[in-house]
Amino acid sequence: PGEKDANKKAYYPDVQKLMNQFKEECGSYICREILGIPEYKYSPVPDDRTAEYYLKRPCEKCIAAAARILDEEIEKRK
Repeated sequence: PGEKDANKKAYYPDVQKLMNQFKEECGSYICREILGIPEYKYSPVPDDRTAEYYLKRPCEKCIAAAARILDEEIEKRK
């Protein structure tokens, strides 16, 4: 193991902490789980993009949560 591996390992606890914060807020960090799609039902064929489709997708909320969590972490480190 080289220096690069050691540096990588040093960040793992921080990454895990941020991932757990996101999971606590959004329920998961796996899109399929956040969207409530059972694993066996997953299909590479996209659903029709209707108004109802977008109403039930929490993507914007999750992206905002991720950005806020990262922003808060950056502010703590200043």
